[in-house]
Amino acid sequence: MARMLLDIRNLSVRYGSTEVLQGVSMSVSLGQVVGIVGESGSGKTTLARSILAALSQSAVVMSGSITYKGKELLDCSHKSLQEVRGSQIGMIFQDPRVTFSPVKTIGSQFEESLFVHAGLRKSEAKKLALATMQSLGLEDGNHLYDSYAFELSGGMCQRAAIALAMCLQPALLIADEPTSALDVTVQALVLQELKRSKETLNTSMIVISHDLRVIAAVADELYVMHQGKIVEKGACQQVLTNPQHSYTAHLIASVPRFSQKVQG
Repeated sequence: MARMLLDIRNLSVRYGSTEVLQGVSMSVSLGQVVGIVGESGSGKTTLARSILAALSQSAVVMSGSITYKGKELLDCSHKSLQEVRGSQIGMIFQDPRVTFSPVKTIGSQFEESLFVHAGLRKSEAKKLALATMQSLGLEDGNHLYDSYAFELSGGMCQRAAIALAMCLQPALLIADEPTSALDVTVQALVLQELKRSKETLNTSMIVISHDLRVIAAVADELYVMHQGKIVEKGACQQVLTNPQHSYTAHLIASVPRFSQKVQG
């Protein structure tokens, strides 16, 4: 049986008087890709941000536990969390501009992150960054490397953020809507790289999306979220072909010509 990497138990989070997560439990094993699907407002992003203590100041964790390699993250100091972020747990945010400072070039931020987390020199960091960018369809990597985030389109910035997260080779990669700003061709490249990361590095992942086709392409296990709760979970293909909850069936029916596998 695969070793447990992340374990979330009975997590409840509220914003003001609204309970956004209600007793959510889930786990991720070593080398496993877990998909989380649900409509906007279902609590998917709040769950992802809770893992890295990246919630807004108005959020309150009411109860629950989040352990990574047996270590409780909810009780971690800021310093301990900084050590986990990036090198151990990577995050691709739904808004890619959250990843980058607007006053530093994309390249300088790759160099800084790869030095802090991997000890790479500037030349080594640039070589790795450009190779990863190219694998994601960014042919003019040198131009992007010297650019600022505000100079890039949403899709370009998203691919740069994905490249940075993948360069760090975290044990667990959390990808929140990683393909939302990308066209179909680039989506396929990103999904291909996520699969390659799992196959070659045994990377564990949490992939969050409202798009069932993206989830079907990469996930081993599927969790369906609705109004802050997990309403269904199971092996991805089993859930998609034989949903047990009416909400899951509704999501599947809402996708025209939905196929069980997305070619990527």
